[in-house]
Amino acid sequence: MAAITIFNAVAARTSCNQGSAGPCCFASPEPDKPRLGSLLGGLSRRDTIFLSTGGLAYAKLLGDALFRLSRGDAYPPEHEDRVRSTFRTAIVEAARSAADRDGQTKRPLRVLEVGVGPRCRVASQGLYGAAMDDVLLLGSTREGEQGAAFPISWVELVGIDLTAPSADAVDGAREALSRPDGCVLPWFRVTFDACEGDLTAGLPYASGSFDCVLSALTLCSVADQEKALEEIHRLVNPRGGTFGYVEHVAVRLDEEAETGRKWLDWQQRTLDPLQQLVADNCHLHRDTDLGIRNEFRVGEGAKLLANERFFVDDMWPVSCQCAGVVQMLG
Repeated sequence: MAAITIFNAVAARTSCNQGSAGPCCFASPEPDKPRLGSLLGGLSRRDTIFLSTGGLAYAKLLGDALFRLSRGDAYPPEHEDRVRSTFRTAIVEAARSAADRDGQTKRPLRVLEVGVGPRCRVASQGLYGAAMDDVLLLGSTREGEQGAAFPISWVELVGIDLTAPSADAVDGAREALSRPDGCVLPWFRVTFDACEGDLTAGLPYASGSFDCVLSALTLCSVADQEKALEEIHRLVNPRGGTFGYVEHVAVRLDEEAETGRKWLDWQQRTLDPLQQLVADNCHLHRDTDLGIRNEFRVGEGAKLLANERFFVDDMWPVSCQCAGVVQMLG
């Protein structure tokens, strides 16, 4: 269930099995959507080529994705920086909550990454480093305060996906996690395991098992997003646990900052059926951030610690993205 985008469609084939082979076709815009002629102002060269050549342009973008993947730079820095900072906030705030809640009871901070992917990308690319540094520093500060010993003695990170990553990928992730960027305390360590699992079918963990659940470009491709979010909600510790996410989403034309994105909105709606065929069930036009707010009952049972919608143009057509951290209030 790793993130499936047209930008990384080739990598997705190795991690997901929800896609279906079949002829590719374009869907017509829905009748109540803006007419194409009203969307053509200020088109970029890429958009003009897309409009004139249709599916050929889409195939060309797939070829470009292959090239980027071969260089190992399939995710632009603007996206990766959001993953790093969002996961850092989610993990650190979960650790703070656990420290305040559990007092001096020594235990691991339990973190689950859903859609970990075939290469364990987030861990292998060092995107957890800032979070682990902060947990280390938080622990050293608390240990130095009289009567305020830090209860988190290590971080226990678990990754799940429809297909478990290879042993080599897991070993590479463990190696990266063993080298945080900052101080290293002798009593602190990070463990990592990855296994096969399907969010929509339920995972073999008790409710509230994890202090923090994380998702990066995963909820676009799950078979049933509502069920997946219900399962994530179930797994988060109800007493201060967090859920951190970076996902691509539908353009929202009623948002002031997105009113000028009518052309991208039309592209998302039109290409959605084709994207699902060639990119293993990736949906281009899901309101994932709204689904998260509704499932976690933000404002009642949970609060938003971070919330952002932004664009990464180099990841067209999944350039409209959201990032946020939800914390349970129980």
